[in-house]
Amino acid sequence: MKYIYISCFAIFLFLGISSCTKYEPIYGVAGHSATDPIELKKDLAYIHRNDIYLVNEILSERKRLTNSSSSLKTHIALSPEHDQIAYLDVNKTPVIIDTSGIQVTRLSQYTNVVDLFWHDNNGSPTLVILSNNTIYFYGNSLNIVSNPFDYVFPSDVTFVAVDAVHINENLDIFFTYRYQRPFTPTSSLRKYYHGVGVNLSSSNFDKHISTDDGFYSPSSSSYSNQSYPYYHMIKYNEALDNATLGLINNGSENNYNAYNLEAYNYSGSANSIGNQNTTLGNGENYYFELSRGSVAVNPYQIRKYLQDLPVGIPPPTGTANTYTIDFLTQNSSAPTYFDWNP
Repeated sequence: MKYIYISCFAIFLFLGISSCTKYEPIYGVAGHSATDPIELKKDLAYIHRNDIYLVNEILSERKRLTNSSSSLKTHIALSPEHDQIAYLDVNKTPVIIDTSGIQVTRLSQYTNVVDLFWHDNNGSPTLVILSNNTIYFYGNSLNIVSNPFDYVFPSDVTFVAVDAVHINENLDIFFTYRYQRPFTPTSSLRKYYHGVGVNLSSSNFDKHISTDDGFYSPSSSSYSNQSYPYYHMIKYNEALDNATLGLINNGSENNYNAYNLEAYNYSGSANSIGNQNTTLGNGENYYFELSRGSVAVNPYQIRKYLQDLPVGIPPPTGTANTYTIDFLTQNSSAPTYFDWNP
């Protein structure tokens, strides 16, 4: 994105005018006076076309932290203190950089990582890493149960995978998974399932839902319905006390047309999956909602809604309290990974 500045230095010298306006080519962003600057924290990080950006509360200022678009990057996480960003490199290894883009460390001890996020951990932030169906901690450990996923898998499984995980402040563990089991005790065919579960810290009554999606033939390495869906993302939804799921319809996380969002309702006696509505009409890759607002993305846009605007910020034009970055990309673009940590 190019920024256009109208310099008023000469005007100040000759005409005594002491303010100038900064214009941003981002929808929903108002200008502000340079003589009375408003300090906005950068609370959202995202990956677009394999580069990492850090952006402020109203999406009016973006800072590019990397310049290596030829190197694949996925699954970004912004620390609660806004001082470090973790992501996965092309080898599925966690990398941590600071807000200047300088590499702090590369966690090569973790392999085949499929998800990661920062947990506040009572003011001592911990990077939570999901690798080979196991949760690891870079930092102080969280006081969670060991083997939190085992209860969802039948005893006769021939394949298991945990694809995504999130842990809220109550230490409830939300996760998505897949497994295969024999079609019949003597059959070489395997039934394929994908699902979502929550391991509740306050109860032994853990919940999960599995969906039967046809069968898999090991001899031909093919699926009966040629779709192979799974949930690639799960985030605890603080606003509604449920979890948002990102569903891939054809087994490829890089296919824009295969995305949609769902909501997992688990509170009380609930144990069901429904639609997750957002302000973006289709192809949402990721979504995150807190009591402070929400962020939704697809390869075209990032759209952020704030329950309350930062102090001193005038309301944006257009949709109330809503700010947008428009990428103007094509349907074949990779997903827009992001993390919002207000």
